Amino acid sequence: MKKRRLTTRIVCLILGTITAFCLFGCTNDKPEQSELEKSLTISLKNYLDSDGFKSDVLAANTARDRLLLLYTRYTDKNLYDSGIASQFKLYLNFMSGLIDDGELSDEKFASSPAAQQGWRGIPDYLYSWSLIYNQYAQYRRNNGINDTTYDNYIPAIQRYIASVDDYLRTGETTDGSAPVTTVAWAHDITNVLPMVAANLGIKDSTPYCDSVMLSYYEKTSDGYVKEGGACDWVGFSGRPLCASLYVGESAYDVKYEKTMQGYFPFTDGWDQPLDEMVNLDRLCDYYGHTLESGADAAPQFALLTAMAHGIDVRRYKKEVPFQNDAEDKTYDILSLWKNGLTSDENGNYVIDDLTDMAVAISCLANIKGVKAPSPLGRYSPESAVICL
Repeated sequence: MKKRRLTTRIVCLILGTITAFCLFGCTNDKPEQSELEKSLTISLKNYLDSDGFKSDVLAANTARDRLLLLYTRYTDKNLYDSGIASQFKLYLNFMSGLIDDGELSDEKFASSPAAQQGWRGIPDYLYSWSLIYNQYAQYRRNNGINDTTYDNYIPAIQRYIASVDDYLRTGETTDGSAPVTTVAWAHDITNVLPMVAANLGIKDSTPYCDSVMLSYYEKTSDGYVKEGGACDWVGFSGRPLCASLYVGESAYDVKYEKTMQGYFPFTDGWDQPLDEMVNLDRLCDYYGHTLESGADAAPQFALLTAMAHGIDVRRYKKEVPFQNDAEDKTYDILSLWKNGLTSDENGNYVIDDLTDMAVAISCLANIKGVKAPSPLGRYSPESAVICL
């Protein structure tokens, strides 16, 4: 009887291991793929294997481009070599010049290499640092490198962002210092701090910023109290990007996020009918019927932000009445994006930049079961659901 129980346990353990691998890793047993999944998988692999992608990685020095590259966490490809990793470490090492007696020092920042690079203050630098930290973590994991050097900074970072969060609430610090809270354009300190915390796996250190973020969902009988902005045309703007961290909160309201996706480029602003906003009309130019925006915005960022909030863009439709009594047409929002791509001699879509790469990855991750694919959060190998 004991031998039978032991055998049963071993079988269960093996089955459990296989199940976990199928859920969180790539296997060779691929289920039947949809045409969308097939075409995007081939197109994405072609880009990630190209010299163009390698050049784009080397040139990716902005927070926007780093955010887009963090979508590669959903793929099983090893994308970074030691040369790229050395660039990561260059920027990560600037942190050592900000430490004074084990704590991050605003006073030391002014003369630091981070300030000379253009970061406006420690919080501004921490946001980029948290993104680069995750890029380096992905490199370490894929190359079997054990390096905990930068993990050692996280306790000091946690104490620092907690102190800045408290400063924002009270307007003063215990030591009389005044942190520089200016951050990158289209971001605000109250959304940067929670994103830094999320990217480094820090919990419960930004209660004031969290309350500010959740306050955007407050509404009266007349509608929402606060305007929250849409994703901008330089990259993700802080408010809607950060808000994806709160999807599970009871105060979170996905209707508000849908409204933000449709807020621009309408000149009627908040008087625009909510139903039209929720249809993500900003993705389709009314007259040209193409995936463009009258606000000179990159509509791909609306797709990415929508997907990060768990909005299934594959099911969004856009009804366009044609002129001259022609038949009205209904567009699939995602197809508008695909139709804007060129095709190669084999009929595959040509992805040739980081923005379209991120859309393809986000869509494929969603197909693979990731409800709200986002570039935010601490890197984990379990997120690699796309087999290339």
